[in-house]
Order: sequence, then C-alpha cells, then structure tokens
Amino acid sequence: MEKLNTVEEILFEIARTLEFCRNDPTFPGSIAYKTVATGYIKARCMRRGIEMELIEWKGGEKEVVGGDWYEIPSLLLDLSKRIEAKHGRVKSFAGQFSPHNVLTLQAKGPDGVLGEWSLVFSAEEAAKARQEPLELVAQADDVSGIPVGIVGGLQDLNGWLRNRLFPLKPKAAIPVKFWKISDPVVLWSALQYLYGYLLKPYDYDDSALPPLPAGYTTVCTIFHAFEEIDNEGVETAIENLGSEYCDALVAELRRVGLAQLGDSFNMAWKAHPEGTKPDSTAFDAIVTKLHEEIDDEVTLDAIHRYVGGHAQLFERE
Repeated sequence: MEKLNTVEEILFEIARTLEFCRNDPTFPGSIAYKTVATGYIKARCMRRGIEMELIEWKGGEKEVVGGDWYEIPSLLLDLSKRIEAKHGRVKSFAGQFSPHNVLTLQAKGPDGVLGEWSLVFSAEEAAKARQEPLELVAQADDVSGIPVGIVGGLQDLNGWLRNRLFPLKPKAAIPVKFWKISDPVVLWSALQYLYGYLLKPYDYDDSALPPLPAGYTTVCTIFHAFEEIDNEGVETAIENLGSEYCDALVAELRRVGLAQLGDSFNMAWKAHPEGTKPDSTAFDAIVTKLHEEIDDEVTLDAIHRYVGGHAQLFERE
C-alpha cells in the first residue's frame, strides 16, 4: 500500500473501505440489509500485526456479521505505528461507520484511551480516488516478456487480485507482472495463489507446465509449503510434502535471504522423521516458531526484496 502520511488519510481509506463493504456485490443478499445500517469494527493489536475481531452491520433490515476485511487490518496497523510514536503501545481499536458516512474510531492502550477521531466521508472524494490514468493501467496490463504458456494464467491471477482481493486499489498498482508490485502485502497474496493459477490451464498437471524461468521455481517451492501448512497444519504438511521436499525448500529460502526460516523447517523435519510420529514437545516448540517466522514482517520484506529485485528471473529467457 502506498505510504499514507497523515492520520486523516488513513481514516479516509478506512471509511472508503467500509463504504465499499456496505455495497460489496460479492456478499450476496446483504446489500439491502446494510445500506441504512451502522457498521462496527473491532480489532486487537498483536505482536505481529492486527487481528480483526468483527465487522458487523446493525440498524438495517437485518443484522449482518462478517464479510471481507479488505485492507482494514493494514490501515489499522499503519495507524497504530503513528499513534505509538507519540502516545505509546496500542492494544485495540473500536469504531463505527454511520449511515451518513461518519467514521468514528478509538484507540486504547494498556492504561486507557490513547486517541479518538471522527471523519465525515465524502463519496465524491472517493470517486476521485478511484480515477487513474489509462496509460498507467495499460502499462500494468503489459505481458511482453512473459513466457507465452503462462500469460493466460497470470492474467487470471491479476484479475483475482484486482477484482476480489484488493478491489479498492488502483489497477495500475497491481501489474500482471507481479514482480513489479510495490506493495509487499499484495505481492505476498499474488505468490500465495501463483502456483494454482499456473496449473489451472493445464488441468493442474504440473508435468504439463512449460519450462519456466528460475524465479517461478523459487517462489512456488516456498509458497506451496506455506499453503500446505495453512491448509493442513505443519505435521500433515510435512507428511504430504515428503522428506525430499525439505532440501529444496531450505535451499530456496536461503536463496531469498531467509536462512533462519530454512533452518526452522530443517528442525521441523528432523523432529518429525518420515514414517514416525514426532516428538511432541520438540515438535510443538518448532511449530510455534515456524508460524511466528512465516508471519513475521522480516519474511514479508525479504520475499518482496528478492522478487522485486530479480525481475530477470521471471521474464522469458
């Protein structure tokens, strides 16, 4: 996300996101219930980021709980850093967005309220924020240099990012050439889904994929392991991936500057030898460590630096 310089800019983006949530067409059947409702958000500030507790719409035809957060966690994290620089640690946020588009937000610390803000949101200003030069969008749509066999897959991935995961971001900020994405969170999401979108045109047969530049092997090896952990947990992921995967994964993590995370994966495999149950005490400790390191901003930044700094590894050779 582009750097926002003031609290007011962050509040505007939070309000813009909530206004989008209120009218989100991807949440079928709920728009009529939300249009005259007040939206409530709650979030906790954890050591490694923001944990959303709820988004809820009350006062309309029907209460609606849930829906996508979109960029609200990232915006609150950005706001918390600005508050902490002046007032100390932020423990939680609570806010509401009225039917008249007034956002109020409160930040609490260990000893009480750190700050309260109010912003009247303007739909006209939001419309201006969505405008972007067509030439920049055309540049972001450029597919020159991408291996022909995966152009369609990367375009489909790009559509998923632009239209579903980050619908409030300018299209020009999410190029088809994902290695040019400047926002590390958006890039991370692109890499999470990359392997599946590469395989989809080939009926998910990895042997049918054409030879690709080396960068794809690096990021797909890493993020396939992350996906297995997200879906199955560390123990089942290790069993599914097999012992041979460990060496390849560790090598690729070291390549992108994450040697410590590679060592943690090595330890996880050693604590869970193939064909045997893991030593529960040792394995539980390394599982906790793995989750913390994967979710750490150090990992996010290292992936972003590597991919963004090695464009030649993703272009046609």
